[in-house]
Amino acid sequence: MPEYSHEQNLRLAQKMLDQQGQIEVLTKERDGAYRERAQLLALLAALHPSVIAPAPDVDEDGWQILYLRIGGKQASWHIAPRDAELYAHVEHVPVDDRRAHWDGHTTEEKYAHIGQHAARLYAEARGQVETPPTPADAATPLQGSEEQGAPVDWQAIAQQRERELKTEGEARRRAEMAIARVRLIKKAPSRSAFNLQANAVDDGWDQALDAVHAALGTPERCETKNARKDHPVHELLAALKAGVPHPTPVGLVGRYYEAIHKVCCPYDHSERRPGYAAAANRAALDESQEC
Repeated sequence: MPEYSHEQNLRLAQKMLDQQGQIEVLTKERDGAYRERAQLLALLAALHPSVIAPAPDVDEDGWQILYLRIGGKQASWHIAPRDAELYAHVEHVPVDDRRAHWDGHTTEEKYAHIGQHAARLYAEARGQVETPPTPADAATPLQGSEEQGAPVDWQAIAQQRERELKTEGEARRRAEMAIARVRLIKKAPSRSAFNLQANAVDDGWDQALDAVHAALGTPERCETKNARKDHPVHELLAALKAGVPHPTPVGLVGRYYEAIHKVCCPYDHSERRPGYAAAANRAALDESQEC
């Protein structure tokens, strides 16, 4: 082992102290960036449907995954234990909750979708968010508002979002109840150890309902004028029309279609006039009808 002079030992000790100081500075910068990220995610979680669940892919205790639906698609982030208190407002669910199932999106896909969604939001609200080019423009009231820069009523926004979430939750509950009732109606008269054909029909029926149930967790927006023919709800409709042992099958189809399709897709495809459909759809989404 080489021997060092007193001066060399002092220089080595000072170098180690300097390196340790640099490490501490970089660590603080890193932790500060992650804390800021966590605070921004907490804000996003307050503005979008969100849940948080334990992270099954991390061995260290206390790690969680935040799941959000932004612009109709899932986005997820790992949350460190030190940031957990920022998410007290988010619904905590177990790992097996269907809303806490990763849909397979990559990091690149996640941020690409968020960028596209942000661009759409900006295009829709451009007049409210653009920075005025001159002081005179800044003093000009915006159309439809009393004054540019007027304080935002965040409490009203939060209350409105809470009402929307309750409406969405109620629609989902009614849809799941509809699925359960359809299963009972179909299976009661036909399931038999001696009727293989009826059993095969039941199996196909179950597959259709499973497809609809899966769609509840991944709602998709269809174009008003062109509903996707492979949408799971249409598969359910075909199964319903094919053989429901019910005295009023048309009414049954209509009720279950409305309950389930409202959750899977925000549009009413029975209205073929796009202009009328848009207004009708907006009103229909706020209605609460019993199945």
